[in-house]
Formats: sequence, structure tokens, C-alpha cells
Amino acid sequence: MGPNGSGKSTLSNVLAGKDGYSITNGNISFCEENLLEFSPDERANKGIFLAFQYPVEIPGLLILIS
Repeated sequence: MGPNGSGKSTLSNVLAGKDGYSITNGNISFCEENLLEFSPDERANKGIFLAFQYPVEIPGLLILIS
């Protein structure tokens, strides 16, 4: 997607609403709504969240890989 330092992680963290990142100008639209008006929990409920590439295994939980 891009070389180191090109802003991939920064963009992901901003979209997810992670603490420590602030938007100084503009907005981010998602399904015709301003994403910046939502808390990180509200964003996650809309399907916008960060996930680990290699999730931790939880005993008794079956993970299907397609």
C-alpha cells in the first residue's frame, strides 16, 4: 500500500478515533455522515475499527479462514 512513513497507520488511527490524533481541518464522510462526530465506540459499531493481523486465539472459539 505504501512505503514506511507514508501515513498508513496514522490514517487508520484517525479513522478509528484513536486517542492522541486530532483533525485540525475538514471532515471524513462515511455513509453520508460525518465520521468525526462519532466516538470510537460508535465508529466500531458502524464497522470502523482496528484489528490485529494475527488475532489472539481464544480457547473454545473456532476461527474460519477463507
